[in-house]
Parts: sequence; structure tokens; C-alpha cells
Amino acid sequence: MKRSKILPAIGLSVLIACPITVLAADSLDSVNQGFTDETSALGFTLENFFTAALNYSPGLRIAEEMLNIGSARKRAANGRLLPQLAANANVNDNRRSSVNQLQKFDGSRYSVQLTQVLFNWRDFAARNEAYLLEDQAEAEYYVQLSALLTDVAEKYFDVLQSEDALESIRSELNAVTNQLNLIQSYYDRQLAQITDLYEARARLAAVQAEQLVLQSELALTRDALRSATGVTAGQLYRLSESVEIPVLEDSIDYWVRQARNNSHLIQAGRYAMQAAGERVSGSRGAYMPDVSLVVQRQDTDLGFDNSPIDLTETTFIGVTVSIPLFAGGSNRAAVSEAISRRNIARNELRQIQLDVSERTRAAYLLVKSTEVQTQAAQKLVDSTALSAEAMQQGFELGTVTSVDVLNALRNQFQAERDFQRTRYEHVKLLLILKREAGTLTADDLIEVGVWLPLQRPEPLIMTELLRMTTDYQALDDRIRVVGETKSQEVIVLWLTQRLLIRLLPHMLEWLEKQTLSEIRPADANEQTKEVLQVFKQQSARAEMSKTASSEPAKAAPVKTKADSRSVLVESIDIRKPGQTIQLIFKGQDDFRVGIVLSAQQLRQWLAIIRAQWESAAWPLAVWPNWITKSLTNKSTGTGQGIH
Repeated sequence: MKRSKILPAIGLSVLIACPITVLAADSLDSVNQGFTDETSALGFTLENFFTAALNYSPGLRIAEEMLNIGSARKRAANGRLLPQLAANANVNDNRRSSVNQLQKFDGSRYSVQLTQVLFNWRDFAARNEAYLLEDQAEAEYYVQLSALLTDVAEKYFDVLQSEDALESIRSELNAVTNQLNLIQSYYDRQLAQITDLYEARARLAAVQAEQLVLQSELALTRDALRSATGVTAGQLYRLSESVEIPVLEDSIDYWVRQARNNSHLIQAGRYAMQAAGERVSGSRGAYMPDVSLVVQRQDTDLGFDNSPIDLTETTFIGVTVSIPLFAGGSNRAAVSEAISRRNIARNELRQIQLDVSERTRAAYLLVKSTEVQTQAAQKLVDSTALSAEAMQQGFELGTVTSVDVLNALRNQFQAERDFQRTRYEHVKLLLILKREAGTLTADDLIEVGVWLPLQRPEPLIMTELLRMTTDYQALDDRIRVVGETKSQEVIVLWLTQRLLIRLLPHMLEWLEKQTLSEIRPADANEQTKEVLQVFKQQSARAEMSKTASSEPAKAAPVKTKADSRSVLVESIDIRKPGQTIQLIFKGQDDFRVGIVLSAQQLRQWLAIIRAQWESAAWPLAVWPNWITKSLTNKSTGTGQGIH
């Protein structure tokens, strides 16, 4: 069976650059309260969740192991038809008594026997069956894989839909609140009736209640995505408003034909039916003769009944033929059972074909329906927005009532949510249609990922540190970073050991990639890379010491102030634009501060952290050898700074 084109989806996560978030252990309880450690990672893109699901899904692992079992059974079936070599050795001590005579003697018998099957229909059929069962397991694996990927995509878009609906209801809440305030002001001036005020308050309460419902739905959809992938949803990449989702141009009959020819589920059923046919053939082979070639060599000094004889050497070459005559009817019963199982497999295949065709037709009709619904929903959004604006102006002019305005606002925001829902349904149904038709490929998943640019990106850095000093505080058992901004504001950041353990691999990996880019591929062995890393690390430390001696004012530590803000860092975003690395430290109350480091500056900071790490007596196993080898002196002490 040919390998599916879905499998390259494993590498999707490298296609779109996305930030890496390192979570502090202190923040795990607040971010993932009630969840296990499996959900400590954050996902942002659809590709992140695809990749995570491939490693996380128990169902996919089971299907993979079933495929491994099929491969093992195929090898076993082949092995039964290959030459079989057996060796026997027998050494004994004999005691023989006859007619008042006692005879004692030793004896031995050694033999080597080679057997090669020449004709055994049951083993031939079993081998063919094993090949077909392996193909069936492979097809079932791809059924599970395509189902997993479409399920992840559905849950991802469900989260986006819930987030958009919640954002829409917040906008509606603001609009209704503003309308309530306007009616209240009119009522205070006796320009509106009390019933208008009560109606507005009731509508506000209804919107608030709906907001609570949507918040619960968002929590449920996020948890469903986490359950399928083991990854917690971060700030997800969103469906672009400008993207044009392709429409279906082929007919429903075309898609049904594609499903009949390409569906992995149907292919698995076909292999199962063919394997059942081979099982029937193997059962009938019980009536056929078995023919084997036997080659044997034997050395022995024992004869019949272990009687002593002179040492003899015997070589035997022959063909054995075994013809079954009567087995009490068991062979006939086995054939009957195999025929019934083949009939079951044939009917199961027929049922699968009917089900796949029906699901393909339904998916096609739903896709065509969402195409029309999306166009209609877009027009409805435009018309309800104009209607709400007209009603607002009419209310201010006194030509319509407040109820008309509230109804118009409700219709406007409901139309927005319906439009968002139909767009997401359109994408999900397209993937489901391709899955049912067996045409879902990695290109389809990549295309969907391209539709999801980050619409509302977080700013890279809210406040940037220009200078910072790093030291270890034994009382708190934490690394302290004292940073100074452009406005000379001093911020104190506290980094825990567990957070740094999660941060270090990302920084070290970036440095190693930067170094690797400077080495010719022919010279890129581990020894060369380590030597170059040690040299660069020592150069960075030497440059830092040189700056400290030649420009002491510039290298002076950043000192805390009475009004310095102190923050426990809960997570760190890492971005790697060009030749720099950006670290964005996050704390409570949406605190964000960042620093941009070149490779040289990062090496200097790592040297400082390494020295403080040793002072703290923290485990050094997390540091690579080239960092340790670069420590030729102890010049990197407490209070060193990066500027």
C-alpha cells in the first residue's frame, strides 16, 4: 500500500514562525488550574496543535502499534516458508540387564537437520493473508490520523468561534450599556418613559446572561482542544477576514467517486475482505499434500532401543510428502467458518461503502449550504449595521422607540456571530469532506494554516530594558535581574530556578544554531562545534571584563531605587527575529517588559547566570559542556551587568 500524503503534516509546525512561551512553575496553577503537567505547554497556531496531537493521541499510538503488529505477523508468515535448521545432541549413560548380565555403557547421538517447505498451501495462504492484514492496519492507521487532524482543526475553530462570539457579546454589552445610559439621561429629563428604561435594563441583563453562557462555552471549547492535544491554547492565530475560502467546483458525484476510490476506510475494508478470502483458501489447503525437502546429518554410537553399536555417520537427503486423509470433519468445519467470515467481511465492506458515500454526500451538501449561508450572512451583517445606525439616529430624532433601537442592536450583533459561525463551519466542513473522500493531504492542512495570520498580535515589548544587572539572592533562592529602561525607571525581576531551567534550552539552542551557520557543512562535527562554542563564549566573557576595566561607569551595576517595581516573572515569551533574540518577561496584572540581546550579549548574560547558578549550588547538569569548558577563570562574579 502506498504511503499516505497526510503523514508530512508532522512537520507542519516549522512552517510558520511563532513565539515560544516558557512558563514558570509558580504560574502553572493559575494558568492550568486543575490540569496535569501534560498541559504546561502553550499552543498558538493550528500547526502547533497538529504536531502536539500526533505525539499525544492514544488512539493514534494504538493504531501505530497495530500496524507494527501487522508487520511482525507478516515477517513471521514469511519465516515459516524459509529454511528451518535444527540441531540435536544427546549424551546418556546406559545400564542394561539381560539374563543375569549387567552391561554399562555411554552413548551419544548428534544430528543436524535442514527442512525447506516446497509446497504447503496453508502457509502460502497465511503469508498472503498477513500481507493483506498489514495493508489493512496501515489503512486503519491513516483513518485514525486523518480523523485526528480534522478533529483537532474542528476544536481549534470551535475555540476561535467562541472567542469571536464572546468578543461580539462584549461589544453588544457596551452598545446596550451606552443605549441604557442615553435612555436614563432622557428619562431624567422626562423625555423617555419608565417602560423604555425598564426595557433597556432587561435587555442589558439578558446580554450579561448570554455573556456568561458564552464564557462557559469558551472554557469548554478550550478544554476540548487541550484534551485532544495535551496543549493549552494561548493567543490563537485567527481566520483572516480577507481570506477567500475556495468554493466547491466539482459535482457531488465526483466527490462520491473520490471517496469510493480513495477512502482509507473503504481500503481497509477491501483488505479485510481479501484477507478473509485468503483464510478460506488456507482452510481448503488442509486437504492438499504438504511437501518438504529434508537434509539431515547424524553421528551416533547407539542403535535401536539405545543398544551400543559402532560409531556411524549418516547423511540423509529426501522429500517428505504428507497427505491428509481424515481429520474427523474438523477441516470441513474450518472451511465453513472461513467462508462465513468472508461473507461477513464482504457485507461489512458494502456497509462501509454505503456509509462513506452517505457521509460524503452530506458533507458536500453542507459545504454548499455554508457557501450560500456565508454570503447571506455577510449581507445580513451589512444591512443590520445600517439598520442599527438608522434606528439610533431615529431615536435621537424621536421617530422610533428605544425598543426599536435595542432590537436593531440585538439583530446586528447576532448577525455578526452568525457570520463568524458560518465561516468557521465552512472551513471545518471542507476538511471533513476531504477526509471522507480520502483526499486530505498535508497541503490542505498547510493551506488552512495560511488562512490564520495573527490578527491581534501582542506588542513585542511594552517596556524595553537597556541595561540590567543579574545576581543571586540567597534569602529568596532566586536570580534577581535589576533593569533600567530608557526613562531611567528601575524594574526588579525575580526568576525562579524552575523557570530558568525551562528557559535555558531555548537560549542555548539559538546560540548553537547561530554558531552552526558559521561552519562549513563539511566541518560541522560535534568536536568542531564545541571548540567554536568554547572560543566564542570565552571571547564574550573577555569582552565583558575589558569593558568593566576600561569603562567602569558604563559597566556599573544597575542599583535598585526606593520606588523600583518588583515583579515575580511567571512566564517568558521568546522571539528570534534576525540576528537577535527577544525575551519578554511577564508577570501579574498584564506586566510586560523585555530586552533585546545579540549573540554576544546573550553569551555574556549566560556566563553571569552560570556563575550565579554555581553560587546558588543549583544542579549544574542543565548546562552544556562548552559553557563549563569556557570557565577558565572566575571573573564573572556577583552583580555583573549587560548593557
